[in-house]
Amino acid sequence: MQGLILNFFCKILYFKTHFLFIAGCFILCMFLYGCKGTDRVAESPRPGDYVLKSGSISISPDDFGEELELKKSAYSYGIVDRPYEYNELVLDLASQLSEEIVLRRAAAADGIFASEKDITNAEKKIKKDFPGDSFQKMLLENAVSYSLWRKRLGIRLLINRVIAKELKAKVEITPEEIADYYKLQKKSGEFAKGENNGSYNTKMDGEELIARLRRKEAEEEYPAWIKNLTRKFPVQINEKELSGFLKKIPLKKNIQFKRNNKG
Repeated sequence: MQGLILNFFCKILYFKTHFLFIAGCFILCMFLYGCKGTDRVAESPRPGDYVLKSGSISISPDDFGEELELKKSAYSYGIVDRPYEYNELVLDLASQLSEEIVLRRAAAADGIFASEKDITNAEKKIKKDFPGDSFQKMLLENAVSYSLWRKRLGIRLLINRVIAKELKAKVEITPEEIADYYKLQKKSGEFAKGENNGSYNTKMDGEELIARLRRKEAEEEYPAWIKNLTRKFPVQINEKELSGFLKKIPLKKNIQFKRNNKG
């Protein structure tokens, strides 16, 4: 059951992909000893406040805090006392959410959406694997609100559709590539055999092989694709708000640098 829960959250709660957004210099700044990171205190959000924003899509401090609490639940309790690891967790979340914003803007620009009906249908399929009230218990045990879970399910559906339409569907596959991949799968024994004397040329196998090859090539093209989308839909980072989620790292004194005098 534990494995099912972990797999469930990995697939539904966060769509983590290659991230090419937060510049190295900014991340370094967040870790500099002079930067002030403190524990956030509850306060009423001010108009216009955001942590991440692109176009009309934004992540408010409250939204970011809710996502952070969810992400922290997947780590050991003591991570809050390890500032370097904790800050890495915060920045990783910022990267995930920023990339999601880029993909959500791409969806809006192309008229791609996930309706309430779509989300409800997807939810019903997922709940089939959780008999009785085990689904509700699972949410409670992992401190996940139903509203947040459903929101993230909708975002995942939306992103899957963007990638399917704008990346996977546009991947060009040559007959030579199909033949080479066919031979590779047959040699590895990973591709299921058909019923005709152990052959690999059934219609279903062929469709699955092409689908696998398309996924593989889409994954390889993803970094360049998302990089171009990020240029088209840049995300603004509110450094003040984001730094408020980071732990302050005290300056270490008496650091000496040894010079290598060899030669």
